[in-house]
Amino acid sequence: MIPPRSATKLQYAAWKRIGANAQVLHWIQHGVPLTFSTEPEPCEFQNYIRDPKQFSAVDTEIRKLLDWNAIVPVSRQELRCVLPLQVAIRTFIECRL
Repeated sequence: MIPPRSATKLQYAAWKRIGANAQVLHWIQHGVPLTFSTEPEPCEFQNYIRDPKQFSAVDTEIRKLLDWNAIVPVSRQELRCVLPLQVAIRTFIECRL
């Protein structure tokens, strides 16, 4: 599996090679900013994970994402929308988010 940051670098290089303009290249590297006319109300949805194996899979995947700097920890007050996680069981011993 290619870490998200490495995948972005590969995508950037490919788009640059085919002649993407500076704005598109900026979006690939930094994302597209969204501006809201009003601040959305905080919302939170519950997870439905009950199996200990799935809890373990979630912990493993979150550690990977943290190591890749694909996600960063934030305080509870900073959260705007918390979405439920879903675990897909690939094989008897492997799960993914």
